Amino acid sequence: MKLSDFATRAEANEGKKLFLLLPDGTPTEEYLLVRGIDSDEFRAAKTAASRAVFELDKKQLDDKGFIKKFDEDAEFTQFQALVINWSLDEEFTPDNLKLLLTESPNIRERVNNFAANRAEFFKKKPQASSDTPPSSESSTSGKKTAKA
Repeated sequence: MKLSDFATRAEANEGKKLFLLLPDGTPTEEYLLVRGIDSDEFRAAKTAASRAVFELDKKQLDDKGFIKKFDEDAEFTQFQALVINWSLDEEFTPDNLKLLLTESPNIRERVNNFAANRAEFFKKKPQASSDTPPSSESSTSGKKTAKA
């Protein structure tokens, strides 16, 4: 085996398609383009969030409302580093992403699990032969392309 057999960073930086399911579990051809947790962007966002905690003062730490908003903002910043595009009709913007993740907790959870699954970001993973979205978390097929 070679060192490159263990690499996930480059693929994590590129992102993979995570096909969306309707709330009843019905597969769709819509997808999010999601980076992995080994991506440079996600690691930087996670580090920034950790550092920001050390900059809080006692008054802020004692303010439960402030801490709740602080935590939500830090978490969303990390999701912004993971989700880099989508196939939905609405424009891909931070506000629309926040709306999607807030109103669709199931998608938020799937993004989190998908990004953390390093097996999705192996270069040597066998390619699926189908051209339709799979019903599992696999990201290797699909007809649509990311919108700019």
